[in-house]
Amino acid sequence: MGDDSGLSELNDYWLEEHVAKRGSVLGYSTGRELRNYLNLVEQITGRGQTIMRPDVLVTCDGTQIWWFEQGKDEPKADEKWAEIMSVGWDREASHPP
Repeated sequence: MGDDSGLSELNDYWLEEHVAKRGSVLGYSTGRELRNYLNLVEQITGRGQTIMRPDVLVTCDGTQIWWFEQGKDEPKADEKWAEIMSVGWDREASHPP
């Protein structure tokens, strides 16, 4: 994120080669939390660039998965994945005061 011409090229390539020809879905994976990712998208769009909205977003180093549904602004958490990740997890113990 920071190479505006590269981002534009990626968008064009993805739409022409993968969506149009193969019906592919777009997924991003980031170590960021969802809120930080969405803030980054706002920064990019504020510069006049377009970052394609993914179909799926993996955040927090793979511990959260979000699905973007057509026609909806907010992503939906993958509840099955959240359940899998929560087995044996004590959030309070991992975030001391």
